[in-house]
Amino acid sequence: MLDIRLIREKPDFVRERLATRGGGDEARIDIVIAIDAERRKLETALQQLQSERNRLSKEIGAKRARKEASDDLEAKVRKIGEEITDLTQRASEAEEKQKNLLLEIANLPHASVPIGKDPSANVVVRSWGEKPKLPGKILDHVALGTGRSWNARSSIS
Repeated sequence: MLDIRLIREKPDFVRERLATRGGGDEARIDIVIAIDAERRKLETALQQLQSERNRLSKEIGAKRARKEASDDLEAKVRKIGEEITDLTQRASEAEEKQKNLLLEIANLPHASVPIGKDPSANVVVRSWGEKPKLPGKILDHVALGTGRSWNARSSIS
């Protein structure tokens, strides 16, 4: 999973590297950035509301100690509590969306990876030994896993 800080700090670099994969993930970077900005805005607002609620709660305590009425402040604190609940839910939803989107985006290929549309563009870095010549029919992992291979397996080994 890509680090959101990398996307935030170097979005053009991330888009460029993803474009070399050819999967279209580079188009999702703008969506990730928008969701991240919204999430961060919600979290900032949430912190401000929590700070305000704490300040008002101290005022309520001071008024009660002086035996003064604090009904108006208590109503404000209740209203702030409802706003905090709403913002917490919205921030959590934005964080979940961002996480899911980041999980869907492929990792960045290394700069040394050749750019190509199919495996024919791959470069052989090194090889050793001779490739074995396998007798009989070669089965893929699906055929092996479904059990169709038990009779043919003896011809492979």
